[in-house]
Amino acid sequence: MRGARDQRGIPEPVLLRIAELIEEQSGLALDDLQCRALDAAVVERMAALNMGEPWDYLALLRQVRSGELRVLIERIANGETAFFRNAPHFRALRDVVLPVLLTVARRVVFWSAGCATGEEAYSLAIACLEAGLPAVAPVMVLGTDINRSALAAAERGEYAGRHLANVGPELRERYFEPTPRGWRVNDTVRALVSWAPHNLLNTELPVPPESVDLLFCQNVTIYFRPETIRRVTERLATVLRPGGHFFPGFSEMPWCRAPGLELVSFGDCFAYRKQLPRSSGSVQDRPMKRRLAGGRALNAGEGSLQGSRRARLPQSVPEVPTAAAAESAHPAGSGSLESARQAASRGDLARALQEVSAALEADPMRPEAWELFGLLQRQAGRRDEAERGFRRQLYLAPESPLPHFHLATLFRERGQTNDARREYARAARILETLSPETQLAGVTADLLLRACRRFGLAGDTESESEGPS
Repeated sequence: MRGARDQRGIPEPVLLRIAELIEEQSGLALDDLQCRALDAAVVERMAALNMGEPWDYLALLRQVRSGELRVLIERIANGETAFFRNAPHFRALRDVVLPVLLTVARRVVFWSAGCATGEEAYSLAIACLEAGLPAVAPVMVLGTDINRSALAAAERGEYAGRHLANVGPELRERYFEPTPRGWRVNDTVRALVSWAPHNLLNTELPVPPESVDLLFCQNVTIYFRPETIRRVTERLATVLRPGGHFFPGFSEMPWCRAPGLELVSFGDCFAYRKQLPRSSGSVQDRPMKRRLAGGRALNAGEGSLQGSRRARLPQSVPEVPTAAAAESAHPAGSGSLESARQAASRGDLARALQEVSAALEADPMRPEAWELFGLLQRQAGRRDEAERGFRRQLYLAPESPLPHFHLATLFRERGQTNDARREYARAARILETLSPETQLAGVTADLLLRACRRFGLAGDTESESEGPS
């Protein structure tokens, strides 16, 4: 927070201490804009409690038994979510993750961490039903959030029509019931989902170690400091089964890393996968290992499920070729970006780089190819080559904020703090010209802008540099 505060608001020393309490309790590190919202929320709560002195309210927040700190956190925590948000992640779920799980004869667990009002958890359950997974294995989708009021809304499962903007007519008819105020998730979906309050800072987790097949934690840690993200991610990684997948939000990917997690590509998005043990493991997990090693995506009706329908996402989401289709259509060295992404998703980094290099040799003017080249080189630990790829992407697409964001991440990893800040600032200036709802690689411009401000302290840093740019 900077500068003097309006006399009608909360004195800055009090507000700073309240912000510190909130971060200690929830991990939320508030920026200037959020502190203004906090100021308004504190004024509102003091009026509701008929309190006149800000210092008295601060004392109340420090009383654990009062529960007031939890109430205040719920007032300022961002609950933005939507059904089938981040469409590339749900395509990866449909084309890769669910076909694997159809072959695994055991209970399947999905966890939506930071689920807010429940749209994401219900979306995961609908995807499971569309794939026919509950017909062959017990399924549990767990939704957790620090906000108990949001969880109560999630459990009710009632949403206004605008919340179903990404839900096509067929899915709406199959899994929702009309109500006077909008729509209600039907009992078939609700039966798969459980809810529980959980604070991501807690060391005690709501599920046992190595019990989760799929973890979504999206646009939650974007409000945390990097060190907090590291601690949270390391804890979350412990609950994933070997071969299980973790999907953070797009802007959170660079920081949500932990020992035992490897970066994988799913066509038009990335995720982390829990590394498989060298030994073969249990018989029931072997189909998953064969799928991850071989790269062939099962089609509906194969394996243990006969005649199932392929998971259908909202109609606005385009189809993505399966790994098998990509293999047959693009033999090694043909230079297909899709086959490069599929190779990366199987862990075959050498072939992925071979494919993207061939694509660039055929057409060096494709910014998306240079972006993939940079991401793959970064994954391989060749940061100089990664920087070359992102700079070529920037040259070909100077109006895009993404190459600046990638460069900032790279500089941050190198410890070039000022260079990272400069690139975050450049990305932020472009993002500020876009509509907040503009989609960029599966995330809104608004959330990407918040990431720039959070991790880069985006501002006027053009004159600062620790190295050549």
